[in-house]
Amino acid sequence: HDEKLDNDNRRLNELEKKQAKTDQDLEMIMTALSALMTHAIDGNHTEELKKKRDDMQEYLIRRR
Repeated sequence: HDEKLDNDNRRLNELEKKQAKTDQDLEMIMTALSALMTHAIDGNHTEELKKKRDDMQEYLIRRR
């Protein structure tokens, strides 16, 4: 049982590290997308883009 428990603990630790990296990557992608949306505001449908940008910024703030 101890061996299986050790294996499970190692596996869970690896998964947690991967999840943390995935979260960091997703945050970076969202930040970049927000910048793209801000840049796109110069075109049509600016009010909708502004709202989506604000929503994404709120999400990024809340998820920290």
